[in-house]
Amino acid sequence: MNIVKTKEGYIVPSRESDSEKAKLLKVNCEYPITVHPIDIRVLRKKYFVLIKLLFDNQDEFKLIRQFRKDLEVKAGHFRLIYYEGYKFKMHESIAYGNMEDEDFLELYKSVIANSYQEHGLDNKAVEENLKHFL
Repeated sequence: MNIVKTKEGYIVPSRESDSEKAKLLKVNCEYPITVHPIDIRVLRKKYFVLIKLLFDNQDEFKLIRQFRKDLEVKAGHFRLIYYEGYKFKMHESIAYGNMEDEDFLELYKSVIANSYQEHGLDNKAVEENLKHFL
C-alpha cells in the first residue's frame, strides 16, 4: 500500500486500490511502516508518460503542451488573473525550480483523478501501461 502525506499533515492512501486496502485497517491499531520517499524525477517522468498516453487517446487538442496545461488547470494548478473586469485562470509552471516536490505530487494525483473521471479510464489499466514506458 502506498500513502501520501498531504499539506495539512494527514496521511492518506495514494491510489484507489490503496484506499480499498486501507479500509481493512482497524481503528486505533498501530501498523509498522517503512518509508521509501518517491524519487521525484521518476514521478515526473511517469507524469509526462501519462500525459502522452492521454493525449494520444483524445481528439480535441492538436498540441500536447496545450493539452497538458488544460489538464493541470482542471486539476486546480493555476492562478487567477483579473483583467478589465474579467477573471482568467492562468496555468502555472511545473518546472523543477518553480514547484516544491510535495506540490508536484499533489498535482500528479489531481491530474490522474480528473483524467480517470473525464476520459473514463481504468486506474489499473493506465498503471499497467505506464510500466511499459518506464
